Amino acid sequence: LVDSGGRVACASDPAVAAGGEGERWVRDALAAPGFTAGRFARPPGRPGGVLPFYLPLGAADATAPGATLVAAMDLNWLEQRLKGLKRAGSPLLANGVLTIADADGVILARD
Repeated sequence: LVDSGGRVACASDPAVAAGGEGERWVRDALAAPGFTAGRFARPPGRPGGVLPFYLPLGAADATAPGATLVAAMDLNWLEQRLKGLKRAGSPLLANGVLTIADADGVILARD
């Protein structure tokens, strides 16, 4: 959770909470107009990077006014899942193309 002042108010990973202030993904969280995918980021402890998703809570939320909820897909995790789908012979990967891109159109994963 990024508060209205740009501070990471809480995080599932203490390294992310400690190193979040001033990061681009935090600034992007505050600027998100609604639920949206963000840009590729490398927060502390995630060398493979993440794709953040933002959900502004709005000023009317009494518990965290002006805050933004951030959930991030770990791209190392995604890579492992895609490898598993390939090994299992997934029809998704056999008959189509899967592409994961960030808000700038940067392709983060493709199979």
